[in-house]
Amino acid sequence: MQRYGKFLKWMFNLSFLLLKMRELTQNEHKITNFIHFNA
Repeated sequence: MQRYGKFLKWMFNLSFLLLKMRELTQNEHKITNFIHFNA
């Protein structure tokens, strides 16, 4: 049971990281689009 909890926590952290990375890349796209539109 302990090992299962560790695994769940690891999966949660991984998905959280992926979500954050996706948010960052989306923000980068917004910024680059903004720059392109205003250039």
